[in-house]
Formats: sequence, C-alpha cells, structure tokens
Amino acid sequence: MKQCNDVKEKLSGYLDGELTQQDSQQVRVHLEGCDDCTKLHQELFDLKKKIKTVESDNGEAVELDKIINDLGAKQTQHWGWIMVIIGYVMIVGYAIVAFLIDNQLNTFEKIATFLLGIGGLLLFYSVLRQRLIALKTDKYKDINL
Repeated sequence: MKQCNDVKEKLSGYLDGELTQQDSQQVRVHLEGCDDCTKLHQELFDLKKKIKTVESDNGEAVELDKIINDLGAKQTQHWGWIMVIIGYVMIVGYAIVAFLIDNQLNTFEKIATFLLGIGGLLLFYSVLRQRLIALKTDKYKDINL
C-alpha cells in the first residue's frame, strides 16, 4: 500500500518525463504488477492527451495573441499614453502657474502648494521612467500564459 502511495505521487512526473531514471524505473516496474496504479496511470495519460487536444484546437489563444500583438493597436496605445501624459503635465503645469499668480493667497500657501505640485510631477516621472526601463529589460515580457 505504501508503495502504491509513493507511485501515485510520482505518476504525474512519470507522465511528464521529469523523474530520475531510478524513480522512473521503480514506477514502471510497479505499474507492471499493480492494476489500480496502472488504471490511474491510464486515466492521467488520457486526460493529458485530451488537454493537449483542447489546447491545440483552441483558436481563442491564437486570436488573443493576434489581438494583443496587433501593430495598429500597439501604436494606438503608444500614442494614447503619450497624449495622456502630455495632457496631465499641461493641466498640472497650468494649475501651478495659475495658483502662483493668484493674488488672494499668501506666499506660504503658494510655496507649499507649488512644492506639492512639483513633488507629484517628479514622482510621476520617476514611476514612468522605472516602468519604461522595466519594459525594456523585462525577461518575462515574451512569455504567454
């Protein structure tokens, strides 16, 4: 019974060819003499075969890759982000200038708000810069799930 439990734990690795030669040989020898484990091995083998068939027949994954990697969509997204960033910088810049020329506020309020605005822009820039660097150096960017 203990040997069956050991073999059942190793069946998935056996099917995937991930076991050492010794473990693989132990599983193979056990399967020759145990009907229950042989039945489970066959069920797992059939399931693995069905999954491969579904994966290869599934056109949705191929279509999704086409949509994600579409050059027109990538360019549109690229230009959209550039416009959003420029618009953000323009609005914040305008707000800062309008705030500074307002005569109803004292100097302390103007300086404190100016520093908050510039700090926000600098933080935005630093995060944007980090994301762009990460995008270029990301070793997982070409992995499809």
